[in-house]
Amino acid sequence: FSGSLPVTVERIVPRGHFYELYLQRSDALLRAYISGEPPAVGSSGFAKINKAMTFRGGRLMGDVTVAQKSSG
Repeated sequence: FSGSLPVTVERIVPRGHFYELYLQRSDALLRAYISGEPPAVGSSGFAKINKAMTFRGGRLMGDVTVAQKSSG
């Protein structure tokens, strides 16, 4: 998928009306927030990043919005 990254679901944390997913990429651990039914732990798929935030030692280091490329 164009612009998508291969990931594996490592952990799922229910957060009320949404889920926090811990996704393992080859070089980083990512977190995603979704509503609806989450995928199973251990399943593989693809993730597209719309907004990235970098944390170190529990502190927010940076916040970047990734521009969406439109086709056409």
